[in-house]
Amino acid sequence: MERYADIQKKFNEVIEHSQGICEAKSDGLFKQWAANKAHFIDKWGGLTVELPEEIVLDRPEEDKRILYQDYVSDAVFYSDKQKELRHFFNSQTEEGFYQNKVVGAFDEDGIKIPAGMKLSKSLKFFFEDEKMLDKFQTRMSRLIQDCKITGKMVMSVHPLDFLSSSETAHNWHSCHALDGEHRAGNLSYMIDKHTFMVYLKADKDYKLPNFPFEWNSKKWRMLLYVREDGKVIVRGRQYPFSNDTAVNIITNEFLAKYFDLTNFTDWTSVENNIRQIMKDEIGSLQYNDCLNSPSYKPLAIYDKAIEDSLYERNNPMKMLIGDGVECLECGCNMISYSSSMSCDECAGYHYCDNCGEPGYEDEMYYLEDMCVCECCWDELAIFCENCNESYNHYETDMTWDEESDCYYCSDCYEILLEERRREKEETYEGEL
Repeated sequence: MERYADIQKKFNEVIEHSQGICEAKSDGLFKQWAANKAHFIDKWGGLTVELPEEIVLDRPEEDKRILYQDYVSDAVFYSDKQKELRHFFNSQTEEGFYQNKVVGAFDEDGIKIPAGMKLSKSLKFFFEDEKMLDKFQTRMSRLIQDCKITGKMVMSVHPLDFLSSSETAHNWHSCHALDGEHRAGNLSYMIDKHTFMVYLKADKDYKLPNFPFEWNSKKWRMLLYVREDGKVIVRGRQYPFSNDTAVNIITNEFLAKYFDLTNFTDWTSVENNIRQIMKDEIGSLQYNDCLNSPSYKPLAIYDKAIEDSLYERNNPMKMLIGDGVECLECGCNMISYSSSMSCDECAGYHYCDNCGEPGYEDEMYYLEDMCVCECCWDELAIFCENCNESYNHYETDMTWDEESDCYYCSDCYEILLEERRREKEETYEGEL
């Protein structure tokens, strides 16, 4: 097994490369990880368990259909011969697309494409721009390759697997990527007592988007959450697609071997009761699909003996998912914003005095005695036509002058009225 110190060193390299934090203060993080994941590591005999045989996962037909339709729509839009390309795709089939094969001869407006030709090659008749042609040929190749993904299934609590949970070289992405809005959530998952990961590993390591060295690229992955007594296991959302074969393999080859499922139910929907089974720990930074996603319906397996107590409102065995994380830059303050691995002070965050949203200092605007974000500035700020000072129009009395069609602050409006009064007097005296 790798020495924890060596893992921490690599972990800090990733943090420096992806977040710009030199010499990350990660001692506390690793101490909490080692303590809270110890029960997994002891049970498994290591940080990871890998099945010896490669498996093949098929992308669901509905996913393939949507991807195909999106591809056709985009290709026609960017084509130099939109009408002809639309007619060409209408004459072919989705099955032919994924086989990269022209299934029926096409002859229109001087474009002749024989049956049996590679579909990707036939695109040259519809694109004059070489770069655009290459873009859609490459995209087609990736879609075809991603129909069936092959690799070895791994179960893990390795810190670098949490960091790379959405860092892949295989054409998918999520908010937990290291440049995503919930990047710090990887750290929260890493240090709790319940969360582990399963993923399909590519046959070689890759240079991932935000890693300074090669690491495994996850073709498919899913988070799982196990209660401390081992009697409840909840499965998270699968990325980039759902696959029953993967779930069956994980259940039979991992869960049945390392957790006692003798008296367990089958996978059962817990959508209506998930908040009695788990909740996010205070201060945690992850996006928990089980609790927050409007499209994901969580499933669980559990010991039939605890069924009566599983959904108790104040269940003492409720899982607390994730945890608060100390700033990796100063090691003192807590991280409060999930798109950063630094605290507010180290990251230079300021909070909008109107809506409360955080932003960098150079992105904020000062409005009278308030510091506000750009959106609130657009909503609140109003300018005096005379002095050009900005004011909060909800707090400051501004006067709309119909004659000049402008707003004025109270001082400037008085000056304007005085000037007009004098002009009238001078005009009147001139007429006399």
